[in-house]
Amino acid sequence: MVTGRRLSEILKTGELHPKTRYTVMFAGHLKRKDVVLKPYEIPVLVEASVVLGAWHRLRSLVDCSWMETEAIGKTYGEEIGAAVERHFAGLVPGRHGREKLFVHVFRAVYPRLAVYYFCPPGVSDLAYVSTILGHYWTATADEAQQRNYMSSLHYFDYKVGDGAGNIDGRQGIRLGEAGVEVLEVFKPRSERAGEQEVRTQRKEFQVERLERRKGHAATRLRQQTKARLDQMQCELGVRTQDEAISAALDSYYILKQVAELLQPTYARLEMEDPLRAVQWLVSEGNTVQVDQQLGERFHTSFSGVRALLEDASKESEYPVTYLQELLAAKRSFKKSYEKRHQGKDYTRLSLTELRNTKTPGAAQERYRRAVEAIMAYNERVGMPELRWYINPAVVVDLVGGRPADVKAYLESRQEEIAAHHTKYGLTPGYNRRPISITARITVPEWPLEPERNEEQVAEEGPVEAARVVEEDTSAEMWG
Repeated sequence: MVTGRRLSEILKTGELHPKTRYTVMFAGHLKRKDVVLKPYEIPVLVEASVVLGAWHRLRSLVDCSWMETEAIGKTYGEEIGAAVERHFAGLVPGRHGREKLFVHVFRAVYPRLAVYYFCPPGVSDLAYVSTILGHYWTATADEAQQRNYMSSLHYFDYKVGDGAGNIDGRQGIRLGEAGVEVLEVFKPRSERAGEQEVRTQRKEFQVERLERRKGHAATRLRQQTKARLDQMQCELGVRTQDEAISAALDSYYILKQVAELLQPTYARLEMEDPLRAVQWLVSEGNTVQVDQQLGERFHTSFSGVRALLEDASKESEYPVTYLQELLAAKRSFKKSYEKRHQGKDYTRLSLTELRNTKTPGAAQERYRRAVEAIMAYNERVGMPELRWYINPAVVVDLVGGRPADVKAYLESRQEEIAAHHTKYGLTPGYNRRPISITARITVPEWPLEPERNEEQVAEEGPVEAARVVEEDTSAEMWG
């Protein structure tokens, strides 16, 4: 489906090697008995690394090297046909006259999608399809190839639709995405790599006749290069130099893709090569920088984020999605909760009720009462050393809450609180004592009644604004 290759090519004769992020080099084309088509570049419909990994895995699971090519389809055709029907029956319509899908139908589906994704608008879709399917015929004595359009027309019974019954005739809609490149053979001459490409620009395919193959290698290696090749062959643990060279070529194209992906990073960091960019990305210094950024912005670290995700993964296979759903549910509950308490007069609620009401208004009323209680205590206490400096820590100790929210509330009353501190000469050092503020001050359960005057207080008894605990304070004063 994603390579357009025949079943026997996938399972036996074909070879796939990396080229770019969305193309591979394909060898082992099955069509002509008298010629061997040299490796050529084909697009793949998903990332090439995924295709190559799946292909290698399939080859390791199913060994068809000993089978006759014609027997492969007979042996595995029924199983593969069932898999095709299971996965694609709802996506790909069957060919005219056949109800069920079959594996060879993807020789037609693949090139149509490849044209839609990757074919340059200035290139004929017929020429593109002939190229990627390897349709050719020998035209001259020097064995240069021309595209065999007649063979390609057999695979033109599929079109891409627009969802409304019309044909979507666009080409190359993914060109311009990161890592998506035009096939080398369709690039302008100035973009082609190497002089050899320029000399052979009119030869889309090259073949060699089986009877003319020579028994010796055409490549000449210097002694020093030969020694390096022998060393690499030994390190790879392969039997022949051909396997070693093939592995080296694969690595070259993979590293080329890595370098292209890293290019924006090492250019931005003013580094001269991708190796240094990789070193920077995996270095301890970079981890420290990430931790610093997470700490400044979110008050956490990379290890903290990782621990959170690992914990969430115990509940779901997709921890980020799981946490997003929890957050969405909490926000929905919070919105509904606040709506139910909308318009409530928090000044008339008891402190216990305020603690049990999780709304910003209830929290601010708690903070207000705590500040009023501290101020009342500071005004009543006889000894200056027993007074308290008002900051988020002491308010949280008295009535609870998030320190950041308390800080924001105190800032809203900054002038009033600063005047109170100035009046009594209070500094943060006043709070450095071996006793908690809760041992000295108690926020009243019920709010003060502002309309109560002195006569009412005399008749009904005092309303406690702040309870001053009378006890021995010498230890606090001196120790």
